[in-house]
Amino acid sequence: MAIITRRRMPISGKLVGSRSSSADRKAALSHGFDPSAYVEPADIAEHLDLTDWEIELFDTSGPSSESSNESHNTDDVTLKAKRRN
Repeated sequence: MAIITRRRMPISGKLVGSRSSSADRKAALSHGFDPSAYVEPADIAEHLDLTDWEIELFDTSGPSSESSNESHNTDDVTLKAKRRN
């Protein structure tokens, strides 16, 4: 994973990451999708240097009432961070 450094983002620059997560890892694997092969917002948050970054939002929310009943996604995970001076 690339390390997010101060020189790669301007002061007050925003970093936003979002992902729909599968409720059932076993079901995802049975469809040929390995969730652990992808970078999650939590992975990014873990690697941010909090002396350089302020996490403004790190939230998990359920599906909207408008979601299709056929959708397999149960949660959306969102990370928003701002580079400090």
